[in-house]
Amino acid sequence: MTTFATSSNGYYSVNDRTGALTWVAAKPVVEPTYDQPGLVGSGPPECSSCKDLVSVRPAWIWDVNGYYRELGVPVDATRSEIGRRYIEINGQSSVRLTFIYKQLIHADVREAYDACELGTTFIDPWVHQEMYLEMKRRAMIKASEETEAGLLRPDDFNQRVDGIMDWLSESIKAFSDNLPSTLDQESLLGDDGLDPANARPTHFQFSYYLWKTKPLTEVDQRLLEWQSLLLQAMGEKSIRTRFAIGLTGFDRPWVFARIAYRDVFFFSRDLDPDIEVARTAVRQTY
Repeated sequence: MTTFATSSNGYYSVNDRTGALTWVAAKPVVEPTYDQPGLVGSGPPECSSCKDLVSVRPAWIWDVNGYYRELGVPVDATRSEIGRRYIEINGQSSVRLTFIYKQLIHADVREAYDACELGTTFIDPWVHQEMYLEMKRRAMIKASEETEAGLLRPDDFNQRVDGIMDWLSESIKAFSDNLPSTLDQESLLGDDGLDPANARPTHFQFSYYLWKTKPLTEVDQRLLEWQSLLLQAMGEKSIRTRFAIGLTGFDRPWVFARIAYRDVFFFSRDLDPDIEVARTAVRQTY
């Protein structure tokens, strides 16, 4: 038996012995209907209405600039331990150790420093100055080479070096201004000046439930809107909890269920997201 001219609707089959041609229709694809609530998609099933931010230290701190190593303290040293060590080694007499001490007791600077990955450099004022001096040295060497080659008059030497250094200084400043040497409130805001906690995502990053309905081809936007409306309704009542969402074929706007110790809000697949429906669901559930 030989098969050819296949398509999504079926295929032709040829009997190798008789040459008879037979059309074989493809079996229809039957989409599953979730008679019981089923979890589909990728990502975590639950999100949280809690807006409190928790500071999480990196799993590994690489001490990229040698702060902890030079001061002689472990990377998880407390502020008190850092202060005692600074006094023990007479750090006040060292410009470098005093600089390190001030960096590490600044909570935001230390958090940014600890987050640096292996192989990177934390651009602090000390590194900034080293970069400036090194570039100045290279600029003077370059100007000297051009003078010896007759490309630059000796009288223009200083002017050329100053011009290069002005450009380098501006370049370094523009570069370092975009790095987390010191964090302030502005650095915690997005490009549009909005707090990231209030910025709306553009893609649904969670798994979700289906109940009495078939999978939808485009669910991202609807699920994203229902989730955002639930978070808004819970925020209005200062409700802090974890929940999942889903879509259902029931002829009612919403259904609440407890599945595997998880709060799940199901919304009708035929209903457009509505804040009043979300508020009603939250008010009658909690």
